Amino acid sequence: MKKIAIQYAIFYTVVSILSVLVAWVVIRRSDIDMLRPFPIFLGTLSISGFLLLSLRIFQAQWGNGVGNVLVSYLSLIPIPFIVRSMFVGLVFRLVGFIYIVLGIVMVVYLLMLLNIRLKNQHTESQLNALLEKRKKAKK
Repeated sequence: MKKIAIQYAIFYTVVSILSVLVAWVVIRRSDIDMLRPFPIFLGTLSISGFLLLSLRIFQAQWGNGVGNVLVSYLSLIPIPFIVRSMFVGLVFRLVGFIYIVLGIVMVVYLLMLLNIRLKNQHTESQLNALLEKRKKAKK
C-alpha cells in the first residue's frame, strides 16, 4: 500500500505541475479568466488515478500479458477528455484533436512496450548464458 501511495504522489506531482503550466499558457493565450481551480484540482486527482491504474494493470502478474497491455491502454483513454473538461474546452477545441492525442499516446505506449520487450530479451539471454556456464562447470 505504501508503494502505491508513493507512486500516486509522484504521478500527482508531475500532473499538477503540468496542469499549472497548461493553465498558465491557456490564460496567457486567451486573455479570459474562465478557469476555476477546483475543476483543475479534481482533474489532476483523476488523471493521476488513471495513470496509476494503468501502471498497476501493466505491471500485474495475473492474467494474460497481452490482455493486461490492452486494458492498461484502455485506462488511459479518458485522460484527454478530462483535460478538455478541466480547461473548459480551451485546450482541445476540436474533438478530432483528442483522437490525434490518443494516437500519439498509443505510439508512445507501443514504443515503451518495445523497449521493455527488448530489455526482457536481453536479460533472458544473459540468464541463459549463465545457466549454460553453470552446466558446463558442473560437468
